[in-house]
Amino acid sequence: MPNCLELEVDVGDLGLHSIVIQKGDDPMAVARLFAAQHFLSETYVEPIAAILANGLQRLETPPGSTHTTPPKRRPTRVHKQARNPGKLVLRDAQIEAAVTRLSKPSTTWEAPRREPVRRGEWFTSKQLGDCVEPVFSRLYTSAAAKNSEAFQSPDESLSLSQLKIISESRQQAAAERLYRQGLERTRRLEAVYRQNLEEREALPEECTFRPMILPMTQSTNYSTGNHESVVTRLTVTAPNAKEAHLRTLRGAMTEERLRECTFQPAIGTTQRTSHAVKARLKRFVEEWGDACAC
Repeated sequence: MPNCLELEVDVGDLGLHSIVIQKGDDPMAVARLFAAQHFLSETYVEPIAAILANGLQRLETPPGSTHTTPPKRRPTRVHKQARNPGKLVLRDAQIEAAVTRLSKPSTTWEAPRREPVRRGEWFTSKQLGDCVEPVFSRLYTSAAAKNSEAFQSPDESLSLSQLKIISESRQQAAAERLYRQGLERTRRLEAVYRQNLEEREALPEECTFRPMILPMTQSTNYSTGNHESVVTRLTVTAPNAKEAHLRTLRGAMTEERLRECTFQPAIGTTQRTSHAVKARLKRFVEEWGDACAC
């Protein structure tokens, strides 16, 4: 006669789940533990407990018997306790304590205390076994075994060496990306600086010389009128044009700075130092590689 039974329970969206129940287990305690493990509401406890009670009834029914209910027996101590409210509350407190104890995982398992054989029971303590493993230990062991098998499968598992290689490749890719971003930023700044320098050199220098034309020279060169337009162009128009051009350049540089990325990744001191050394070494080799080879 088997001592345990595996039942499949359909829990709505969660699908089918298997519950292994043994002789002597409390269906309500097992149902509450199952609902707590799968984050189910209290409405699932009673239907699951009814299914487990039916399974225990089939498990405890002797083979070959035609009836599906246990034989009628005299009232036991449990029925007598129902008449006393104080003892009934104590019984509920004991059940809650047992559920709490079964819900906590423990590495060291203690054997439960043996209850005395009640008068009128149609089964003996030898049929139940001297020591019944807790429900939580059995469920926890089966779940851990399934998880370990799924992790050790060759299709979904990765070795530590492969994980280490992936981590190193990711760090190297991040370093290369930061190095390329630094080079691109440096090239843009150098291009803007060269453009500003060329435009600044193309501007006329500010002239502070105010020419003085003598009347004799004017009459000699057959020139008529005054030369205020020339003086104005040299002393007023040119500086104003230069200032306007400089303001335009400053606005362009400000827009360029705003368009650049200001994100600074959080990198440790050691990693930042190593990246900086690698970047400087790579740039030094690119600039002075031919000279070093000579």
